[in-house]
Amino acid sequence: MHSRISLLGSLVCLVSFCALLGCRDVSTSPTPTSFVGILPSGSARLIAAKGTLLRLGSDDLQAAGEERPGWTRFAHDFWMDTVEVTQKEFASLLGRNPSLAKGENLPVTNNTWFDAVLAANARSKRDGLDTVYQYSSATLGSDGVALDLVGLSFNMDRGGWRLPTEAEWELAARAGSDSPFSWGSISDSAKARHYAWYQANSGSALHPVGSLEANAWGLHDMAGNAMEWVQDWKGPFPKDTLTDYAGPEAPIDIPEIPLKGGAATYSIERLRPSSRTATYAAYRSSHAEYVGFRLARGQFDPMFSNAAGAGVQTPSVTIQASNLSHALGSRNAKLVFLNRASGKGILSWINFDESTPVARSIPDPDPVFHPEISPDGKWVVWCTVMEGSNSTSSKLKARRLMAKETTTFDLGIGAIPRWWVDGADTFLIWTNTAIDNTNAAWKKDRTYMRRWSSTGTTIGAVQEWNAGGFHDGRSGPFIYAGYRRLKQLDTRSNSVRTLFAAPANGKSQGDTSQVCNVSSAPDGSGRVMFLDFGSSAKSTVVGRPYGIHEIAFLADSSGNIERTIPAPEGKFQWDHLEWSNDPRWATAVPLEPNGAYKEIHLLDLASGKSSLIASSDELWMPKLWVASSQKKTPGWADPDSSANYQLGEFAIRGPYFWLRADHLEAVFLGSSHMAGGALAGSMRSVVGHNLAFSGSGLSDQREILNNYVLEHVPNLKVVAIALMVGWLYEPIENADRSPWYFWKRTPGYIYDQNHDFWKTGLPPGFLGEASRRIPQIAQYDEFDSTGSQIKRDIDLGWSSSLSTTAIIPKQDSANPLLEQNLSILESMVSRLTSSGIKVVLVQFPESPQYAQLEIAGRYGPTWPEYHRILARIKSWEAHYPGMVLMDEHKDGHHDYADNEAGNTDHLNLSGAIKFSGRLDSVFKSILSR
Repeated sequence: MHSRISLLGSLVCLVSFCALLGCRDVSTSPTPTSFVGILPSGSARLIAAKGTLLRLGSDDLQAAGEERPGWTRFAHDFWMDTVEVTQKEFASLLGRNPSLAKGENLPVTNNTWFDAVLAANARSKRDGLDTVYQYSSATLGSDGVALDLVGLSFNMDRGGWRLPTEAEWELAARAGSDSPFSWGSISDSAKARHYAWYQANSGSALHPVGSLEANAWGLHDMAGNAMEWVQDWKGPFPKDTLTDYAGPEAPIDIPEIPLKGGAATYSIERLRPSSRTATYAAYRSSHAEYVGFRLARGQFDPMFSNAAGAGVQTPSVTIQASNLSHALGSRNAKLVFLNRASGKGILSWINFDESTPVARSIPDPDPVFHPEISPDGKWVVWCTVMEGSNSTSSKLKARRLMAKETTTFDLGIGAIPRWWVDGADTFLIWTNTAIDNTNAAWKKDRTYMRRWSSTGTTIGAVQEWNAGGFHDGRSGPFIYAGYRRLKQLDTRSNSVRTLFAAPANGKSQGDTSQVCNVSSAPDGSGRVMFLDFGSSAKSTVVGRPYGIHEIAFLADSSGNIERTIPAPEGKFQWDHLEWSNDPRWATAVPLEPNGAYKEIHLLDLASGKSSLIASSDELWMPKLWVASSQKKTPGWADPDSSANYQLGEFAIRGPYFWLRADHLEAVFLGSSHMAGGALAGSMRSVVGHNLAFSGSGLSDQREILNNYVLEHVPNLKVVAIALMVGWLYEPIENADRSPWYFWKRTPGYIYDQNHDFWKTGLPPGFLGEASRRIPQIAQYDEFDSTGSQIKRDIDLGWSSSLSTTAIIPKQDSANPLLEQNLSILESMVSRLTSSGIKVVLVQFPESPQYAQLEIAGRYGPTWPEYHRILARIKSWEAHYPGMVLMDEHKDGHHDYADNEAGNTDHLNLSGAIKFSGRLDSVFKSILSR
């Protein structure tokens, strides 16, 4: 049942459908409807989609590979805006207008996906509807554009306005047709002009919404005018027909959103309803002058696809990544848990070091309980029964923690697996059953241990203890069992004792507490953590009466209590308490007053504090893994100095670097040619970041490489370095040219230098300070989170201010500075390639007019000297197989047009898009060798 809303002067038409006939793209044909006038922004039509079978995508010859078809069946109806959201309505909802080309009735553009979400919530509130999207805070750029919504989740079962799913959008755009375009084929360009503003008829400009004919279902501009955001992540369409398909549950590699419908500046091919992309990747934080949106509403239970293309239906998980990184001082962490829906727990996990952490599911036909991440963070194991079960047929399973589909390994019969590390070896420990240890049969159970193989199985001899089923982990010589008593097995003597009994438990004589949620310390200390059933009388340990599971206890190997951590205020108790692989950190789930387990908390066992890191409808059995190499510098990060670089491009690129370093694969170094020419956000072969800056010399680049990149980018695969041949004759430390000379005097650099550039690890809170630094740097909003310069004002063409006088004195082989600079460059290439890291040296294009002059570019040298140096650098490819020279200057005979140049020696945004695509191809080629 849809809520009743007021549609501002709108005409709402009910579109009816026919039954499915044959194998068609869309299983419906609309009843013909007449259309009266232009509907204003904010009007909507009801699409009676329930029962419709839709063929998503296309196998048309013009279709891209990402459009290969899939199927979905609708079990819900929905309302769809008849026109794109206008600038007037957007401003009325959010009080601002990000569009570059202004006009009240033009579609709003230059807005991020997050802006569209904010507008949807604002419209829901205006219309008295329940908001679909939830978030904890918004990160805004200096111009008010939303760059992130922290802790974002969505609830499709609510009746408010939202972005349409890609399936909803494509159904509405096709309007009952089964042709490549709603009006016919690509040859019907005469018809296209009646429905779409595109390259052939728009003059490359946006037009007022609804000023061309509507499609058969009364919807305008579903093709052309502005491209449109949709709700889903982009990924392959599902292999099987999924009901109410809402996209992938998580991005496979690049976290981008489909862009639908083509735009005024694009050709007719992009007008296909199946088209999903613009020129380069559309991240949620991206914004462009040709991208807008329309809104939809309609309640349903979404079905998502996993990495294997199978359907999964799990509630949306809200991830508080900033809370975790603020506490750990790093995002290099993973979390597994059960996301419960319809009475079943779906094994799910989060990789916090992704640029956009998301919850991924690992569906399994069997029940899933007690997941555990391996000490190296690469595997998860689990069993098929819960603690307390009498079943003797529980299975152990294992799977790699990867974004793509992986194999599930069956490890045989066993219950509640645990990891233990002994020197260089990792072991898996398990029991036959998960039985209550007060049951007489428990003593007949066995505890097993076997070495783990990196191939996904156990190997070698099995070690066995016959004193009972100890299924709660090993710490040093001790193995523990909880539920209902805290039992400890000493492996040296095979002796068993019961801990946390009176008087050590703070209770009356003879009281032996019921204990559960037992977890062993990962550091070999023999410590143990657990919950108990409370005390109605004053406890001598806690100092007061307390309830069931209200207190988390941490004890030494003798049972002496070292710390107590009460449940958070407003919560009843802790459950699902688990130590991580780091002795300082644990996770637990507090019980809500309504009896639900909605939140996973990170527990700091040093301070006793807890913080929320994930939430959903019902979450069980979390297990956290923190990178074992994570080392923390003592003391909290200085809020005045952390990532405070203040000047130039590095002021924005530096803070973003710290936030993204853990998952970067490529870094770009160089001066202004690279700083503006390389769009890391458009790369598809790698996750990249641009650290180039105007005026940068080789010594500056070497310092950034050695102190920042090589120390803090663990997954580095390739580095691109811009060549400036004319600058190879200049002093190595050039204070007049290099802004780095001044940046080395900023608080951020001095702070880094005074702590040896954090080679032993970042202090707690550093990443939080870096993230808070970004909104403060208003003058650098032209950069996105990848360091890509997505806005620029210079667009003068190659011939502007052509320089013929910039030859630096002594640009010849007799200049000793030449050898010194070449030595620096070669040392960088040598260090990188010897570490298995690829290197691309880039000669950027400059004005073609230099081909007619005596010098090779704005900064020289003469052509003979230029050719000599370039040939020498080219010869390095034979000595350093991981290096390639990418010459885009081509002696001035390149194919970068005048409209792709910012000035005599720099690319504009169009040129940067072309160059970045080519650089990405070079990356793909060199990384495949």
